[in-house]
Amino acid sequence: AFKSNKLTSVRFNDSLKSIGNWAFNNNELTSVRFNDSLESIGYMAFLNNNLLTSVTLAESTRVDTSFKYDVHITRLS
Repeated sequence: AFKSNKLTSVRFNDSLKSIGNWAFNNNELTSVRFNDSLESIGYMAFLNNNLLTSVTLAESTRVDTSFKYDVHITRLS
């Protein structure tokens, strides 16, 4: 969806329920904050966001392998 667009920031709608596989792959995001309404994030959705260091989401959000290779993340809350 937004793959390889050099995005540095993104804002999510309060009604967002899911993010698809590879959706934000290969961008330049530094942090992402998800609303409590988000239920799931797809496979490798944020892969290759090498500047991504902080992710904030609800405990109930299913992430599976959404951030599997994002080794620069220092804060996941």
